[in-house]
Amino acid sequence: MSKGYTSKLYPGEVVIDDSNYKDHCRPIQNGERRFFGYQQSPKGFAASKIASGDAASFNFPIIPRSEWDARIADMEQNQTRISDMLLQAGIPSLDQDSTNYCWCNAVVGCVQVVRAQQNQKYVPLSPASVAAPVTGYRNQGGWGGEALDYIVKNGVAAVAQWPANAISQSYFSASRANAALHKVQEYYILNPNDSNIFDQIMTMLFMRIPVSCGLSWWSHEIMYTDPVKLSGNSNYGIRFRNSWGDSYGSKGFNTLTESKAMPDDACSPGVVVASNE
Repeated sequence: MSKGYTSKLYPGEVVIDDSNYKDHCRPIQNGERRFFGYQQSPKGFAASKIASGDAASFNFPIIPRSEWDARIADMEQNQTRISDMLLQAGIPSLDQDSTNYCWCNAVVGCVQVVRAQQNQKYVPLSPASVAAPVTGYRNQGGWGGEALDYIVKNGVAAVAQWPANAISQSYFSASRANAALHKVQEYYILNPNDSNIFDQIMTMLFMRIPVSCGLSWWSHEIMYTDPVKLSGNSNYGIRFRNSWGDSYGSKGFNTLTESKAMPDDACSPGVVVASNE
């Protein structure tokens, strides 16, 4: 049934590949230039540098490519992908606006996915409540491991406590107790130099684990959500959700081909503190 299967993309969804990726590197959306901000992680960073929480490297059996078509077909036909859950729950895309905090938006997006999977109330979370303290309240780039490190130790505040893109220390003290309600307890740090990193990420997405991935070619970090089967034999891609609002792509979703989806850093929250506040 699934032999030769090809995914049906969402209306307005674009496949970004080697032929068109440059069009996405300095895009104008709704008449405004979009911001990026990804910077590669320092050499030698390891999960052990995150002082608290339960760290793990990739330790799952790789799902073989021979099973991918059937698994993708099942996920799509039964609407059990991460993107399906986000759309069904009415959880919108994050929008980094004029900040260079894509690296934090991607990780916070993953936290919101995990919260929804744990049947917690949707609470909009503030990427700036993490990125601003990390950068010393500067509008500058970073990488996913920095954001995850901070959230493991300190949590991420709700937008009601700290506006999503507010780079201001005035919100810090009053938001501490709320941020602690949204800490990450278990997480994964992947090694982008592994020869099978794409297969590792696809395996995590088959397990409905979202992955925050930084891409040097784009100077951007985004949240990977779904495995995708593109036309042609053994031709796969990854659907992602961006941090440029719902007007980007199809409610924030587009797809990268395998060649453009190879990350320069990759991390993911696995379990978060249970809270409905």
